[in-house]
Amino acid sequence: CTSCVPGTYLTTTGAQSNTCVACAAGTASATTGASAASTCVQCVPGTYAAGTGNAACTNCPAGTSSAAAGAQLATTCTPCGAGTYANAATGASGCVNCPAGTYLTTSPRVTVFQTFPILGQKAKNFQSFSVGVSARWDHRIGRADTAVNADLNQPRMDSRGSTFISDDLSFNRFAQNSLRQGVFVFFSEDIVGTTLQFFASLGLNQNFLPALPESDCDVAIQTGCVNVKNQGTFTQYGYSFAAGFTWFPSAEFGLYLNYANGGGQLGPNGERRSVFYNPNAQFSAGLALGIDAIYEVLTGPRRKDPFFLVAKKDDKKRLDKQVAAGF
Repeated sequence: CTSCVPGTYLTTTGAQSNTCVACAAGTASATTGASAASTCVQCVPGTYAAGTGNAACTNCPAGTSSAAAGAQLATTCTPCGAGTYANAATGASGCVNCPAGTYLTTSPRVTVFQTFPILGQKAKNFQSFSVGVSARWDHRIGRADTAVNADLNQPRMDSRGSTFISDDLSFNRFAQNSLRQGVFVFFSEDIVGTTLQFFASLGLNQNFLPALPESDCDVAIQTGCVNVKNQGTFTQYGYSFAAGFTWFPSAEFGLYLNYANGGGQLGPNGERRSVFYNPNAQFSAGLALGIDAIYEVLTGPRRKDPFFLVAKKDDKKRLDKQVAAGF
C-alpha cells in the first residue's frame, strides 16, 4: 500500500486508487500516511497556507506580521507601520513599537575611489594615494519630530515670555530625510616595518526638516506678536572636515589620532563658522583592534600587514592586486 503524502490524509480503508484528501487552505500536515483530518493543523499567527494540500505553513516575510490563525493568503501578512518593527526575522505574529527614545533609520550609501601613483609600485616609499567620493541617504522611520523624555520636566519660556513645563530635550527637529556627500583622500605608507595611514575628508549634508508647528504667536516683541509665514518643509545645510593618522605597529592593533570639525551654525558675529575650525571642533585618540588579524594569529598563519591598499608585486608568484579598504 502507498502512503498518503504530507499535506493529505485518508480516513477510509480498502482504497483502490489515490483518493487521499488534501488539507484545506489555512492548514498543513507534515505527517506521511495520515489517516485523520485532525492531522491537518491550523496555521499559527505569523504564518499562512495558500491553496490546499500544504505540508507546512509559510512564514510571513521579514518586516511583516499576521495576527490571524489559519490564514489562507499571503496578503494577511501586512507590513509593519512607521515606528514599529517585526521582532522576528520571519513569521512574526505582531509588530513591536520602537522603545521610547529610539527610532529607525535606513542608510543606503555608496563609496567610489581611485588610486593614483606617486613614485610607482617599484619605489620603496610613496607609491600611491587614493581619492574618493561617497554619498549617503538617511530616511527616518517614525512619527516624532523632536526628542523628548517623559522623566524630564524642564521649565521653558514660550514666545510670549510665559513659563511652561516641557519634556523636550531640545527644540531641534529630526530630519525625515538627509543627504550626505563627501570627498576624501587616503594615503598609506610602510615605515620601518610598520604601517602609517593618513586621511582627510570634506563633507556636505542636507537635512530636510519637517514644517514648523502652527502657532498664534511665533515671536513676541514690544509692539505685539509677529507671525512668520509657514514655509513648510525646508532644507538645513551643514558641512564638516576631518583628518587623522593611524599607526599600526603590528597587524593586530593600531593607534589613531583624529581631528573633526562640523559647521553650519552662525558665529557670534553672524557669519558662518569656518569648516576647518570652530569651538565645536574635537580631537580624539584611541586604540584600533584588527579582529580578523587577531583571529588569524590564533588560527594561523599570521598576516604581515593590517590591510593592503595596493599590494606589492611578486614577479615569481603573483600579479598586482588592488584591495579596497573600508571607509
